[in-house]
Amino acid sequence: ARPLAEQLHAMLVERGLVCTRLRIVARTEGGEEMERTWRHDGALTVADVVDRIRWQCDGWITRARLGGPATGAITRIGLHPLQLAPAGENAPALWGSAGEAAQRASRALARAQGLAGEEAVQVPALVGGRLLADEVALVPWRSEKPERREGPWPGTLPRPVPATVFRERPSVRLEDAAGEPVVVTARGLLSSAPARLQVLAPGASALQRAGLRAGSGYPVLAHGAPTVLDERWWTPGGTRAARLQLVVRAASAEETAVLALSRTGDWTLEGLYD
Repeated sequence: ARPLAEQLHAMLVERGLVCTRLRIVARTEGGEEMERTWRHDGALTVADVVDRIRWQCDGWITRARLGGPATGAITRIGLHPLQLAPAGENAPALWGSAGEAAQRASRALARAQGLAGEEAVQVPALVGGRLLADEVALVPWRSEKPERREGPWPGTLPRPVPATVFRERPSVRLEDAAGEPVVVTARGLLSSAPARLQVLAPGASALQRAGLRAGSGYPVLAHGAPTVLDERWWTPGGTRAARLQLVVRAASAEETAVLALSRTGDWTLEGLYD
């Protein structure tokens, strides 16, 4: 692998270029091809390329041993630079460059991807959307970022947004002082003043850390006005939802701010504020 990496590096140096995205293709004795694209912050050195070839091959072999698709002996490896840049654009900065700890973390994540697969290490990327869970997508580390969906997004929550966002929103019940359910009317108003928030089903660990446990009710100390979200109202499949910001007294007696979402009269929690 090293002679191949050195040959690629020499070709790029001769042309005054560096590679920041590289596709490694391996062919087995049975004619099967396996490929993986690697991204790198800055220029890929010879050592970087050799490491990624080794990690990629180790990952394929490890997955085959763990019951994945069997692979024959690797007979050919190809290196395909996908993204090049002038060498000067990727020169290390005098100040503020990645330290040794950051470099070790980067190598560890790349190693984990090589062994467990590209999807094993994911990071958030902003893609745009009306609901908080739609604004962010999880993508493989150092993969191509998805295109951002351009708005406008009427009803988008103003900043600051909740620090914790639930992908699977826990179900809750919102009641008034008489124990009757609170709903959002067709005019976008609350049917009555919220007095109690009850968590109906176990949610994420973040709920428990905030002192909100399933089967318990918590007093509502303050609330805002509902924000109505009419999604594709001009189509037969259009939906209507409403957001409501609440402050409740949790089991720890601390005040906790939450963001509730109502659809078809049922409430869920969209997020928690710090």
